Amino acid sequence: MGIVTALREFARDYRFGLWSLTGNERDSGASLSIVYAGCEKNKNYIANMAFAENFTEIYLGKKWLWDVRKIRRARHDRGDVLIMEINRRLQAWSGACGYYVPVWIDGETSFDDISRLMKVSERLKSDLRRIRKSGLTYEVTRRKDLFLDFYHRMYLPYTLQAHGDEAVPHSLDTVMSASERSDLLLVKRDGDVIAGEIIVYERDGARFWCSGVVNGNYDHVKAGALAALYYYRYLYLSERGYDKVHLGATRAFLKDGVLQYKKKWGMGVLGDRSSGFYIRLLHATAGARSFLVNNPFLYDSGGELLAAVFTDAADAPGEEWVRKQYQHFYLPGITRLVFHTFEAVPDQVKIPDDLKGRVEFQRAIS
Repeated sequence: MGIVTALREFARDYRFGLWSLTGNERDSGASLSIVYAGCEKNKNYIANMAFAENFTEIYLGKKWLWDVRKIRRARHDRGDVLIMEINRRLQAWSGACGYYVPVWIDGETSFDDISRLMKVSERLKSDLRRIRKSGLTYEVTRRKDLFLDFYHRMYLPYTLQAHGDEAVPHSLDTVMSASERSDLLLVKRDGDVIAGEIIVYERDGARFWCSGVVNGNYDHVKAGALAALYYYRYLYLSERGYDKVHLGATRAFLKDGVLQYKKKWGMGVLGDRSSGFYIRLLHATAGARSFLVNNPFLYDSGGELLAAVFTDAADAPGEEWVRKQYQHFYLPGITRLVFHTFEAVPDQVKIPDDLKGRVEFQRAIS
């Protein structure tokens, strides 16, 4: 590695943008202050998740990792929550007084699980009824002109519409290069294409890579376009002899809409990528508590991937509540679900017998 490359990697890992974010927390309306260090797109993701529509952000410039605490103190802007993007090499530093939350996780689903879920899941049955009612069909192609049409008419408009200021779309060159080893699956309604996705073939199997809806039109989504992509991907790859599909990257926050949708179709977690959010509770204000309660996440602790669900209840939750939370937030591939309390763990916590070892309670790290 040359010295210039090494210096660039060092700057990438240890120097980043710094923002002060203040406003009303989205769910409670209580005041919330976040000190954020990282890139702008991920800052936007956190801000949109944390705040109601109107909030204030102050950009403090590019800073080195070791300057963040010093600047925060000098401004007397200590914040309620500190969130920093850090490389995995710094994970050990983060664990003692905060949480290491992957920026992205990878997932896959087995076709046996999809077959089972289509028989027992009312949500999937509803999706399948919508596909039939809308008369949606599909075709698969490798025509380069249709990849180009997919990028401009489906992928780019839908990505920008769905993700707004958080969107980081692939370039046209990247998509067209991937087309050499990919299929383009197109969903049609009354003979017209309304949605599509790229399935990339790699040495270890098939990967869903990116998708889009014509002109970003949400009416197509309501007609079942996204559900049809998942269903017809399953049918097409099954017919070709595949027994699973990689579902690409997903945010690690458990209420994230994309994660919940993939979970509905049987996603399990394979692992995380090379960077994470270091999240530290600085002051347990009403806004900070509500932010954590309403945004559970996956986090790495000693090499184990755990799910953190925060509770502000003073009384011990009952078994029914524990089971409901487990069913909603547990994902195959994680070690266990951990309920975090802001005060001492209540006495007489009741965990269903069949969930013992998969669920635990502990006090929130701060």
